[in-house]
Amino acid sequence: MSRSRMTSYRRTAATLFAEIDQDVVALQADRGFCFGMEEVTADVWRLLAEPRSAEGICAELMTLYDVAPDTCRADVEPLLQQMEAEGLIEIVSI
Repeated sequence: MSRSRMTSYRRTAATLFAEIDQDVVALQADRGFCFGMEEVTADVWRLLAEPRSAEGICAELMTLYDVAPDTCRADVEPLLQQMEAEGLIEIVSI
């Protein structure tokens, strides 16, 4: 599924989470699922405290990691789609 370059995402209010050291554990209580996030995925989660586009997320990740823009985008887009499908994040209009 292709998303507009202007699509922004944020965490859903229904998702509970806790940070444990550098990792994140998120609970989608409505569905009864728990998700563990490490390293880059945990950083993406932290960035989604505020609405962000995939491009905005990649811009931040490229300051933290040695990653090419195309590689970052190819990795972040499916992650956002999976997080949305699991009910962890939602699309927002900004």
